Amino acid sequence: MSYDLVFWKGFPTEEPATVWNLLAQGEDVRFVQPIGPGEAVDAFRAEFGAKVAYNVDDGEVLGPGFEFQVEKNAPYLHINCAFGLVEDEDDQGTLSKIQRAGQFRLGCQMFDPQTGEYAETTKPLTEGEKKALSGIPTKVAPAFAVGGAVAHKKFGPGTITALIGGGDKCQAQVKFDDGSERKLLTRFLTAA
Repeated sequence: MSYDLVFWKGFPTEEPATVWNLLAQGEDVRFVQPIGPGEAVDAFRAEFGAKVAYNVDDGEVLGPGFEFQVEKNAPYLHINCAFGLVEDEDDQGTLSKIQRAGQFRLGCQMFDPQTGEYAETTKPLTEGEKKALSGIPTKVAPAFAVGGAVAHKKFGPGTITALIGGGDKCQAQVKFDDGSERKLLTRFLTAA
C-alpha cells in the first residue's frame, strides 16, 4: 500500500483538486511552471543526502521509502511514498523531509490527492516572483465534479453527469431538473 503527494510550481487560479486532475490528464494549466529534473533531484538530495539515487536514463528517483519520476520540464512531481511514512509526528522523518524538499527547496505547492488537503509553498518569494504574481487574478474558478450541483442562467439547476477536457475549454454534460441534458462549457455554469 502506498501514499501519494503531488507538488507543482506556480500559482494557478483553479482549485487544487482541479489543478491535479488537469495535470494528471496531461493538460496545460495556466501559471504552472515546469520543474527541471536537476532542481528536483538537488532539492531531495539536500534533504536526504546520498540516500537519494537518480537514474538519468529513465528519470527514476529513489529515496528511503519514496520514489518518483522526473522528466524534462515536467509540470509536477508525483511522489509515491511507502504507507508507513504517513505517520510522521516528530517532523524529522521522511514525510517531513519530502514536504520540505517540495515546498521549501523547490518552492512548490503541495496537494494530497487522498485527502484533498493543500498547502502553499513555504519558500519566500523573490521580488521577481512577487511582481509576476501581482497580475494574476485572485478569483478562483469553482471546482466542478461529476455528481456536483450546478446552475445555468437559462436552463436552471442541474447535476453534472460527465466532464470533458480541462482549463478554459472544459465542458460539462449536465442533466437539468426539467429533464433535459446538455453539454456546456463550465464557464457558463455556477456551482450550486
